[in-house]
Amino acid sequence: MQLTGHGVLSQGDRQARVAPGELVIYDTRHPFTYDLGQPHSGLVLMFRRPLLQLTERELARVTATPVSCHDGLGQVVWPFLYGLARQVQCLEQLESRGTTRLADHVVGLIGTLLAEHTDADRAPDSDGPVLLTQRILGYMEQRLADPRLSPDGIAAAHRISRRYLYKLLAEQGYTVSGWIREQRLARCRRDLADPALDHLLVGAVGGRWGFPDPAHFSHAFKAAYGMSPREARAARR
Repeated sequence: MQLTGHGVLSQGDRQARVAPGELVIYDTRHPFTYDLGQPHSGLVLMFRRPLLQLTERELARVTATPVSCHDGLGQVVWPFLYGLARQVQCLEQLESRGTTRLADHVVGLIGTLLAEHTDADRAPDSDGPVLLTQRILGYMEQRLADPRLSPDGIAAAHRISRRYLYKLLAEQGYTVSGWIREQRLARCRRDLADPALDHLLVGAVGGRWGFPDPAHFSHAFKAAYGMSPREARAARR
């Protein structure tokens, strides 16, 4: 988020000049440069890719593309992020039970702003499968806690074949089971970091997000994050 001065972001085949009052996103999975050859100030927020809830195609569309915060939803996002950044300078003020949920809402707000931007630029002939994929991802996200969530049920709910479901998500770099597992584990990791949920046993945290078998939950969590759920909770403490 550029506050003063100008920056030039280069990633892939794009180069964007970012002016004060504009926000730009880059993907740290790929090489990039951000040149600032003059006095400047800005804010940088980093978060894990899955939290953004944009498809790979949508992310590619907004990467290295300035988004104005002078109108639309940007007028809400800008003062919110700026005010939050000022509070972060006093970390003890944010050491509360709501911090983890606040982080989710911050990224969600940014994702909504970026989605609004992609909607404005999207070509009409691409709306069909892209919007269907968005609906499918939203449907799955709302039902992550249901251990019965399955490709057959998802496909039936959207009146498409299971093969077409796989095709839609593969075009965005996902598998159905892989996306569900990744999102469920991310929610579990969030809950394990939340002091307000310390009263829950580790297995119960997994059960909240579609992992009824504690052993399976522990194995999947360790494979994803390099530590067991119990170790993750202890590390936060």
